[in-house]
Formats: sequence, C-alpha cells, structure tokens
Amino acid sequence: YRFEAFTRAAERSRAYALQEEEAEISTALLYAGQTLNEFVGRAGVLQEVNQLVTRALGCDWCSTFVLDEQTKSLRFVANVGSPEDVRTELEHIDFPFGSLPLFDELHRGRLVEIADRNTQSLVPPDLLARWEVASMLCVPICRNEHLIGFIACGYRTRTGPFSRKQRRLAVGIAQAVAVGVENECLIRDLRAA
Repeated sequence: YRFEAFTRAAERSRAYALQEEEAEISTALLYAGQTLNEFVGRAGVLQEVNQLVTRALGCDWCSTFVLDEQTKSLRFVANVGSPEDVRTELEHIDFPFGSLPLFDELHRGRLVEIADRNTQSLVPPDLLARWEVASMLCVPICRNEHLIGFIACGYRTRTGPFSRKQRRLAVGIAQAVAVGVENECLIRDLRAA
C-alpha cells in the first residue's frame, strides 16, 4: 500500500512539474510573439530577439544569422552577450552553404546542439574557442520550408547538454521569428502595391 501511495505521489509530482514547465514555455513563447509583433517593421527586431533568447534560455550570448540570397551565404546580423572583438570578426565573414557541416544540418531544418566544442565535428573546435563558445544550440529559421537564417545561443564556459525546456523554447522562438519575417514580407509587399 505504501509503495502504491508513493508511486501515485511521484507520478502526480512529475505531472505537476511537466504542467508547470509547459506553462512557463507557453508564457515565454507568448511574450516572444508579442515582442516580435511590436517590432515588425522596425530596425533592431533581431537584436530584440537575441535579448529575448538569452533571457528565456538563460544563456550567455545569442546571435542571429540570415541568408543572403545573392551570395547564398549566411551572414551575422545581430548579437547579444558576445565580446566586441568577436562581433566585429563575425560581421566580416560570409558563411557559404557547405562551408561547415553545421550549416548542412541546419539546411535540413534540424536543431543542432553542441554540448562541448571539443567533442563534436560540426564546427572546428579552435574556431569556437576563438569565438568564446563552449557549448551552443542552433535553431533554423525557415520560411516556406526553406532556410532563411538561424539563431545560435550558448555559453562561454559551461559545457553539457541543453535542457528539453531550452530546446523547446529555442524552436518556438525561431518559429515566431519565421512568422515575423513572413509578416514583414507581407507588409513590404502591401506597401509596394
């Protein structure tokens, strides 16, 4: 009887914790959607997205890269939390598709988690060390099932896997950004018409 009571209490506790996590994720994603709607059509929307990601996921830094259609390369466009020299260096680099295995995974629409820069093969570990990245989570931003950019966030010194909650929040925010980009395109088309 005691074992059954203990099992039921543990199940209720786990269910409550999951419900609480779902509520936190829903609240954060609602806030993300509202924030993006406020900034549609304004400069700095991606900077605001990076702020949102660092707060929601508790990361040290967050960057956004977007696809340059003419060169078919990914360009660094916004960042929060990285040192100035890292931002300056990334601003001057174009990342063509195929230049890193990371981009191939993102191009397939997959979330990419690098728990430790020294135990992966998607980005050269020396490059990540130079950019002060110990671990990172990269989430594709897709429009009509085509990669138009990605959000990368992570830690400077902490290694280890990201939590399920962090992964879900990152995916949800990337989807909200994709909707924001779609809205931006619609507004631009309406103004042009």
